[in-house]
Amino acid sequence: MTRNKSPRRPAGKKTATSPPYALLAGIVERVSDGFVALDRDWRYVYVNEKAARLLGREKPEDLIGKHIWTEYPEGIGQPFYHAYQRAIETQQPVYLEEYYEPWDRWFENRIYPSPDGLTIYFTEITERKHAERALHQVEDRLRLAVRAANVGLWDWDLRTNQVYYSPEWKKQLGYDDHEISSDFSEWESRVHPEDLEGAMARVRAFLAKPGPIFTNEFRLRHKDGSYRWILAQASLLFDDQGRPIRMLGSHIDITEQKATIEALRRTNERLAALHQTDRDIIAARSLEDTINVVVQGLRRLIPCERIIVTFLERESPDAVVVASAGDGSTMLQNMRVPIADLPWLEVLRSGEILVIPDLQQLETA
Repeated sequence: MTRNKSPRRPAGKKTATSPPYALLAGIVERVSDGFVALDRDWRYVYVNEKAARLLGREKPEDLIGKHIWTEYPEGIGQPFYHAYQRAIETQQPVYLEEYYEPWDRWFENRIYPSPDGLTIYFTEITERKHAERALHQVEDRLRLAVRAANVGLWDWDLRTNQVYYSPEWKKQLGYDDHEISSDFSEWESRVHPEDLEGAMARVRAFLAKPGPIFTNEFRLRHKDGSYRWILAQASLLFDDQGRPIRMLGSHIDITEQKATIEALRRTNERLAALHQTDRDIIAARSLEDTINVVVQGLRRLIPCERIIVTFLERESPDAVVVASAGDGSTMLQNMRVPIADLPWLEVLRSGEILVIPDLQQLETA
């Protein structure tokens, strides 16, 4: 009696028809990345459909059994070549995002070594890299614009009360980046005492009833002790329940604009006072009325305690005080004063302008 003996299959070997191999192959084919396996001789032993397309082949069988650097000799010396060599030598996984110059494309590689060779997951990331580059260019332009315009940016986390203050925000107040922490109190403690309550009230009102854009004006204390006028503008970010969680905004120093507006207001007031004085002079019925109108008009134009109107006669040693005004009243006078007793009156004769900040200087002039 004889028995037909078939050759025994080595233990652990996977074939294309064995269930574990079929399961693994199915999983690898469904992943979105390209997947290849190389043996220690740098030959392809597995290539999935996605990898074949990324590597420029119609089907995986076009690469199975072939040497990677024979198929792609242009890759020798490229960053991926060195990464594969390093993974084999160190037996440590390697992750790599790199530009592949021969194809003008970017790839992401996850390389896993073993004593039998390499397994590599890879995918093309050219579009992502172009998008990242475009985003970086936009960010760079925005950063330069913010710096050139001296706009300070801030990001207030309403849950933690922590605030990001940009370097430009701190520079507006004369500080270096490291001199101001990320706490809400850094802003609150520098708001002018007269402005703090109103500024905080506007913030609370905006948080309670958000609008498209938040606007606030207040004074902030500079490092040198002065106060700068600030225009703050902001908007809110909300969580999934519609609750505000962050407030993002900007600071613009409007101190010079405020000074310009104030100077314009004072100029308009002076022009209005001059027009009124002109009308009052025309309506005056006597010399005394005219002098009174002129004196009161001057007091509206020039903030001072007293105005003295004098008349200088040519070659006369005396000055005639025509009128003086102060404390809301005008006193008409016709008093002669020797110029020698008041030398500063010589300035009037010369036609020059003399500014005396302190009236006590008149006594020693």
